[in-house]
Amino acid sequence: MKDLKSASSKMRIDACKDLGHLGAISASNVKDAVPVFIDLVKKDKDAGVRRAAATALGESDPDPSTAVPALTDALKDKSNDVRIAAATALARSAPAPRTRSRRSTTPARTRRTRR
Repeated sequence: MKDLKSASSKMRIDACKDLGHLGAISASNVKDAVPVFIDLVKKDKDAGVRRAAATALGESDPDPSTAVPALTDALKDKSNDVRIAAATALARSAPAPRTRSRRSTTPARTRRTRR
């Protein structure tokens, strides 16, 4: 966790990746890192760090009320890689689509009657 605040951008990127992978396994393991991820997405000078933080947010399944605004703002980032990572993270955090009822999607057979 302390590596997220390292002076080295490579250390911050690696920390985001590692914590993102942990978050994908169990979000509760990284819940304390979520505010730091959000801060990195918003304010870090290095685009690679912002991208890694956005990806980690998407993997760690945070509370949408805190993550979605930061990721939405990241869609306007000057770096294309950050914008793609933010869009991917938003897609992961979107609620699953409703499933259709179990009714058949094929048209019902019509009974032919003789005339």
